[in-house]
Amino acid sequence: MKIDKSWLKEVIDDHADEKSSGLFLEVIDQYIEVKSKELTSSSIKTYRKVRNKVQRIEDYHGKTYFIDQIDRTFFDDFVSFYESHSYSINTTKKEWNCIKSFVNFGAEELDLSVYSKLNKIKLESEETDDTYLTIEELERIKKLDLGDRLDKVRDWLIISCFTAQRISDFFYFSSENIIEHGDQRLLRFKQKKTKKNVVLPILDDVHGSIRSS
Repeated sequence: MKIDKSWLKEVIDDHADEKSSGLFLEVIDQYIEVKSKELTSSSIKTYRKVRNKVQRIEDYHGKTYFIDQIDRTFFDDFVSFYESHSYSINTTKKEWNCIKSFVNFGAEELDLSVYSKLNKIKLESEETDDTYLTIEELERIKKLDLGDRLDKVRDWLIISCFTAQRISDFFYFSSENIIEHGDQRLLRFKQKKTKKNVVLPILDDVHGSIRSS
């Protein structure tokens, strides 16, 4: 099956023909189904988690939300739920943006009426402290005698620090990803999230860690 604009339009038209009831959970389900071919598994997992939280918000407030009810009142319910479950401000903001994506999909692709000022409702990010390891600290970690299991954990730590890649990428690195270009070793792979082909120079430490992991 060729996944292109024509395929996407056909899928959306099929859902539009179903004349969505406007129930917000149904709109989310349609969004996930339509986008499933173009999104990474981690993105789909995030959307499903947000969908489940909307279900829990409904259960908590004893409400069933229609898409045109996703407004400031819903926003207050949403934030209250996240605060009561001790989610961080940044998580709340990230998942509120998912909510807006669902609503925009309903308006643009399913021709449903929505709250017109939704995109003006925003959450500020929370400043977080950067946590990092210095080169000296990494050198000390490399020299520790940790035992077989923790040695592998250390290998993945070294790989992540010196390649700056997502766990969804570096966790699957192997010696097959290493190529030679002249006198230089390179790491070649395709990022799972962006679908981009990437080639990185690698240090000896990373090369050794990949070969032993």
